[in-house]
Amino acid sequence: MLKVLKKILQSIALVPSVLALCFFVLAVLIISIDINYDEIAFLKKLVFNDKEDVQFVLAFLIGGIFTLTIFSYTMVMNVLNRNINNYSPRLIPMILSEKHHQIILGFTSGTIIYAMTLSIALNAKNSPEFPGIAAPLGVFFGIISVLLFIYFIHSVSRSIHINYIVKEAYVESYNTIKGLKKYESKLQKTDEKFNSSIDIVSVEVGYLKMPDLGQVERILDKHQVSISLHKHPGAFIRKNEQLISLSKSVSPEVQQSIYKLFPIDHTVPMDAIETGFKHLVEIGVKAMSPAINDPGTAITIIDYITQLFIDRSQLKTFNLFKTENNNNFHFKIVEIELLRDYCYLELYRYIKEDPIVRAHLLNSLEIVNALEGLTRLQIHMLDAKL
Repeated sequence: MLKVLKKILQSIALVPSVLALCFFVLAVLIISIDINYDEIAFLKKLVFNDKEDVQFVLAFLIGGIFTLTIFSYTMVMNVLNRNINNYSPRLIPMILSEKHHQIILGFTSGTIIYAMTLSIALNAKNSPEFPGIAAPLGVFFGIISVLLFIYFIHSVSRSIHINYIVKEAYVESYNTIKGLKKYESKLQKTDEKFNSSIDIVSVEVGYLKMPDLGQVERILDKHQVSISLHKHPGAFIRKNEQLISLSKSVSPEVQQSIYKLFPIDHTVPMDAIETGFKHLVEIGVKAMSPAINDPGTAITIIDYITQLFIDRSQLKTFNLFKTENNNNFHFKIVEIELLRDYCYLELYRYIKEDPIVRAHLLNSLEIVNALEGLTRLQIHMLDAKL
């Protein structure tokens, strides 16, 4: 049940659905509650009760806002198609998850539902009387919808720009790094071997999400157990693959609670640190493909990747999270050297023929090589690996 609730909360359809439901409830309340709006001074000149006038306004509202909503959805699909062709299909979850787009679509959809609900009630009522505020309020929602649509055009136009997309990909990984740094005092490096008492295997197939360390700490301290995660967040998990080991035997209910701490899903693990690096590399590779041939974008990608490695280097090496009650959570993330080798090898493969971009990449590599604790990766090593 908790897992289903979490999926609902993370769904991109949640915000539009909740907003649309709020408009439906508002329409029902306006119909149900009998208020004499003529006695309210600032509303007296706005209300009108003539059935034909109300029908005309509601019909006009439904048709007009429905057209705007369809056009909005069409623009979103065009943006997604453009990003898939020019950049990477892996960017889709990042673009769809933008809250302001969801709010705009939810408001316009809610306005349609509001008008349709009132239309049904208007035609179903035997009494000629109808809430006088219903139609003016609908017009007010229509005006807001038009203003939101203007902003939506601006927002969608901006989201097509490569610099905006690259910045969002950078922010995704930076936020994950910043989230881990909040627990830096509890993250440690240890050579101590974990003594396993019981193993839990995966019953699902997909990508392992980043666990909530706060929830992990509460569960471990509650049941006084230590655990070891055998895969790093972002890794692909196969069915019946060993996923977790526990330091002692616990009841099946507790095992299930611990298993739920590590969500596995088919979607891209946006909360894994390496996801942002991979997105940036994919955009850079696509930019240097013969079909796109955009060296400027490749240089921008290299700059952001350099900054990401600087941010990543500030997170100390760890393989243990120690709770307040000294229970241990053994887990690792992708090592910075492995991540560096992947990024620069993949980029170098596609940009080595362009002298300007190649020089920029080598300069970036020198900066990353100078970070504390990293062994040097030389250009002849990249050539040898290719």
